[in-house]
Amino acid sequence: MARTPFGPSWEDLNLDALGAFFMLGEEETLTWECKGGEVGSKNIVRAVCGFANSNRGGYLVLGVSGGPSKGGWVPNGWVPPTEARVYLGQVIADGVAPQPPFDVQSWALPDGREVSVVQVGRVAVPPAITSSGGVFERLPGQTRQISDPTTLRRLFERGQAASERASLQAVVGLNGGSWNQGPVGNDRRVPGIAIAARRHLVEPIPEERH
Repeated sequence: MARTPFGPSWEDLNLDALGAFFMLGEEETLTWECKGGEVGSKNIVRAVCGFANSNRGGYLVLGVSGGPSKGGWVPNGWVPPTEARVYLGQVIADGVAPQPPFDVQSWALPDGREVSVVQVGRVAVPPAITSSGGVFERLPGQTRQISDPTTLRRLFERGQAASERASLQAVVGLNGGSWNQGPVGNDRRVPGIAIAARRHLVEPIPEERH
């Protein structure tokens, strides 16, 4: 099982492991971000959108405040309006489209507040866009709205390539899962797309560069 940035795998992650990790005083990275204090739905949506548009996804930790420059991380908890899994699921469903794959774990602190972690996967066809129309990206130590046209275009190109590859894979499947090649540049079963299909099925989706 793959390890999380906090040490254990997602299945084995618990409050003790999180506490031990935050005692190390690490800086936020491309793959994890903390939100503490009064956590609003807008903050959650932006962070999830940023991870969904990244190449690796990430982890949003709710109920942990501070940071290395503020004397360390403090797991002081947050208070979800309803059960954490239900609330976070609804916020993400209403706030980010297309909806990324995600999972939630949450643990109660002695005072009744909670520490929650949202595991966010990348969307298959980017960009993920918030309900307010914003597109966000995850950078080291911050989630930022994309205003650079080049970065935004790269996300759309990555999404277009993913969509085209999925369509061509479906065509290959409908035609028996193999190519019946004729002369170079042709295909006797599906004329005119053989070269394009082979290219998109082999080449990786273009990656973002920061």
